[in-house]
Formats: sequence, C-alpha cells, structure tokens
Amino acid sequence: MNNLKKLMLIAGATLMSVTAFAQIVVDGTAEGLYGDPLAVQDTPTGFGDSFVGLVDFATGSEIDGIFAKIDGGNLYVVVSGNLESNFNKLELFIDTGVPGQNKLRGDNADVDFNGLNRMGDDGTGNGLTFDADFSPKYWFSVTGGDNTTYNLYANAAILEPGGGGYGAYAGTTTAVSDGTLSGGDNFQNFKVTINNSNAAGVTDFSIDGAADVRTGVEFCIPLASLGNPSSMKISAMVNGLFHDYLSNQVIAGVGGLSNLGEPRAVNFANIAGNQYVQLGSGPITEVLAPTSYTLGPQGAEEGTNDVSKVTTSDDIRAVAFNTTVANNNIPSIRYTFFFTSPVTTGITELKATFESQSQFANHEIRGGFVNASNNNSFFDILIEIENTPNVDKVRVASMTNPTDIAAVVAGDGTVKTALRGRKVGVMPAQKHRLRVDMAKLEVTHN
Repeated sequence: MNNLKKLMLIAGATLMSVTAFAQIVVDGTAEGLYGDPLAVQDTPTGFGDSFVGLVDFATGSEIDGIFAKIDGGNLYVVVSGNLESNFNKLELFIDTGVPGQNKLRGDNADVDFNGLNRMGDDGTGNGLTFDADFSPKYWFSVTGGDNTTYNLYANAAILEPGGGGYGAYAGTTTAVSDGTLSGGDNFQNFKVTINNSNAAGVTDFSIDGAADVRTGVEFCIPLASLGNPSSMKISAMVNGLFHDYLSNQVIAGVGGLSNLGEPRAVNFANIAGNQYVQLGSGPITEVLAPTSYTLGPQGAEEGTNDVSKVTTSDDIRAVAFNTTVANNNIPSIRYTFFFTSPVTTGITELKATFESQSQFANHEIRGGFVNASNNNSFFDILIEIENTPNVDKVRVASMTNPTDIAAVVAGDGTVKTALRGRKVGVMPAQKHRLRVDMAKLEVTHN
C-alpha cells in the first residue's frame, strides 16, 4: 500500500471516529448537531435591538429562534438572540406531560426575590396563563448584567399542580463558559451560559435574518431532572427586570403583537398559534410506582404494609388458609395496587408489570385492572397457571382499548391494578402464599 493510500485511510478513520463521538458543547452556540431551529421569531423586538456584537454585553433583548435536542441523557436548548445586560429575564418553561401549572399560581417557591410568584396569581384569580395544552412542571430563568465582569445568574423551580414546589437560586457563571454554575443550590444539576454576540436577526421593525442566528442562551439539563421524558413542549420568553413586564419576544411567536406587559394578565390561549415548541413527536410514557396497596377480600399479610417494598425490589407476602377442599370455596389472595396517573385523557396504553412468586404449583395467577366505578369489576388481562413454584416471574398486563382505559382511569387520575392468586385442583387444607417483589404502571399518552 503506498503512502498516499495510507494517509487517506488514516484520515477517513479519524473522521469517522470524530463523527461517531461528536457531542454538543455547551458554549452559547447551536452547532450543527442541533440541526434547524424548531421555531423562528415572527415578531420584531419591543425590547431593543442589540448591535454591539460582544459575547458578554448586549444593548437589547430578542429571541430569534429556538433549537433543542435530546442527546446523551441530556436536554440541550439554545434560545438564540440576545439578553440585554440590564438584568432582563429569560424565562424557560418545560412541559413533559406530567401535571404542572397551566396558570401560574402565586404560592410557588420564593425564587429570585419572589420573581416567579410575581408572574402568578395575586389572589384575584389572575396569573400568567399558557396555551390550553401546555402545563409546565419545570421553570428555569436566567439574567445577566455588566458590572465589572459580566455574570449570568440562574434560578429554577418545580411547578407542582398544588403549588409549594421546590425552587432555588442555582448559581452563576460567565459568558461563553461551559455552563457550570457555582455559588447556589443547583438542585436540577443543569448548565447554562450565554453568547451575546448576535448583531443580526430581528430588529425593532424587521424579522429578517432571524433564522440565521445560532448564538444566545444555551441550557444543558439532565433528562433525569425532568423525569426522563422522551418528548416535551418548551416555551421561552423575555421578561422585565422584576419578572413584571413581558416583552413580545416569545417562542413560538405572538404574530406581530407589541409588548405583552403585565404577566398576570397574559393568556397565551387568546393569542393565535402556539407559544411553545414540541420536541419529539412520539407519545410520552410515564413510569409510576404504587402510592399504596390493599389486600383482600381474602388473605392475610405476613410482614408490614409498606408500599416502598414493591418499589425497591423487596417483597411483600400474603397468605390464605384453606378450610375446605371444595374448589369453589378455595380462598384467593388479591393485591390491589393504587397509582396516580398524571393525565386522565389522551391515554393510549396502560401497562402493569408485576414480579411475583407462588409457593405452590398449580397456582392460578390473574392480573389486570380494576374498574374505577366498580371495585368488583376486574379486567382479566393476564391469566396463567404457575407450575414452577418459588421462582420469581415477571408478568405484564396491557390495555389499549380506549373504552376499557376510560373505565379504568378515575377522574382524579387514580388507577387500580390487581394481582390475584389461588390454588386450583383438589388439595388438603393448608396455607398458600403469593409474594410480590415489584409492581409498576406505565401510562402512555399523547
């Protein structure tokens, strides 16, 4: 092989290696791995156009577009544009499909001098309201200013449906850093930085060039901090110094409106189009642990009634005692596990998984779902005879019929699954046991 061919092979192998292991670098720029923006701004900025071209200083605020990608167990987001160095706020809301807040409450965490609650209900029933199908569970916010050295400050909070979720000042970093935050409680373990060098994109009278801007505020958020979703909706907007005056810079656009003003009076459902973007087109699957369980109508428990045992691969055991050999009087053991679904509509599949063990052969195992309005109506999705005693078996019961799903999911989201065991065939009076090592419910919804 001549030297030229060797060099070509080496170069090709090097390129393949670099391509195979390429990953997003947090630095405030949406590199090519992000692909195209998920949305581009449709409204000239009402918060001033920045034209200075410095990474750590901007004279106006604008959102030109948004890029997002899930990669390597992280959510990467670039909100392209500028954030003025006067401590304007960039608000980022994420809806992963679990219950959040469609209208911001006024009793969320006191974060950034109570700035989050400044957007929420002040007790009169107002509060920043999102599109009808957008109820974020997660809030992130950044702000920056040019003192002696530019610093970017970050905050985060959990938007629980009933309020009172945890939130904190997450820390500070500098422009075009690797996003590592310091000096705060970064309970979401996220990174964020800014590259304020954009001098193009939207102006105060034009939206030309917005699609070409790839610098701005970049987030890297572990998916584990968001509940490991496979898809999500994201909304971003520029707000005033005290989270008290919304600009017209919102993604995915407000159709040319002027600044929106008082956040508590804004209802995005009344503005044409979606003020969010969708990342991932597939359905969302939530994996739920039981909140409690009951035993009955027959059977007595051995051990303690501790639901955590079925979420930590530990075991719970129930025992029933036979007093007759008549088949129709043989007692059964039934566990009912209670779950709370994050949604009550749009569910396409319910899947219950049990890991259990029978003491005897010829033990009939039934698994399924309980009718929400009639505890005695049981959907026998899984029926089998256990012929190998004292061996852990994983059993799955799945439901996809919309009518059956509607009958199983209660109005408050409660879902009950059941696992039942009984000895079949004639046998002497004796105890029989059914042990459960694990129970979970997967809810797949649009």
